[in-house]
Amino acid sequence: MLINDIIDFCDKKYITFGDKCGCGHCNHPSGSCSGSCYDCLYQIHYPNSSAVQKLEYDCPKMIYHYVCQYSTRYASEILYAFNHEAHFLSQFQQYNIMSIGCGACADLMAFEMYYDENACCQPVSYSGYDVNPLWKPVHNRIARYCDSNSISRKFFEVDAIDYFQKFYNDSTNIIVISYLISYLYNTTHKNDILQFFDLLIDNVIKRNGSPKIIIFNDVNSCYRGRDYFPQFIKKLEKNNLHGSYSSMYFDTGNLNSFQKVGSAHSSCLPFFSTNAELTRRYHIDGSCRSAQMIVEVK
Repeated sequence: MLINDIIDFCDKKYITFGDKCGCGHCNHPSGSCSGSCYDCLYQIHYPNSSAVQKLEYDCPKMIYHYVCQYSTRYASEILYAFNHEAHFLSQFQQYNIMSIGCGACADLMAFEMYYDENACCQPVSYSGYDVNPLWKPVHNRIARYCDSNSISRKFFEVDAIDYFQKFYNDSTNIIVISYLISYLYNTTHKNDILQFFDLLIDNVIKRNGSPKIIIFNDVNSCYRGRDYFPQFIKKLEKNNLHGSYSSMYFDTGNLNSFQKVGSAHSSCLPFFSTNAELTRRYHIDGSCRSAQMIVEVK
């Protein structure tokens, strides 16, 4: 499976760095390497966790650690969303997936399992958009896998906001936006979120009258951009785009009332797993814990 191939690839790449920083001369804002990709990722995902913290995924070694640490969890979360929408997806004559902020393509990993388990036979195409050039080796590996498994694929090394100010896409019917809103929220791009919604609606969702599904999968916290989800629905309604939406979450047993937005998925258990060695090396906790908004546009 794609997820196994990519984790194995990234694990081998990570190990080649040994104890060295992936940047050669470390670019950590503090001026010195933390010595732990896990710690750097923690700083990115939990702003204000340290006095001087890292904000960007700008180290190749950290990228490989990220893939190994989070792929099983993120792919599992998105697979829950696909399973929730199985009836709606069954009407599609083809699956044209657009992933914005695609990273290591956890959504494609999830869709591969969904496709196999549901005995689908429709053609599949995948378009991944991510501005970070450090993803290129991973994308090249994913491209090789797709070519060997009859999946049409394209990768765009672009800023999605800039790109959709100039271009449009009229074939997409599945849109996945996973952990992008929180990234924009945590960095200097918070003010771009509503503009991104407008561009997505005008240049992707309003194109081609076929049914579409949009999956937002992100941090279950109103302090990381989840409160922007309803704004997207309001913008759809303003554009006379009709359908339905579901708010979903994973009940991890330690949520406050404000985190229980919508309906709980049936379980938090991951669909994917790794061996004990990888679990230890990358501190993997595959339990699902995101908040989701799943939108059907008819």
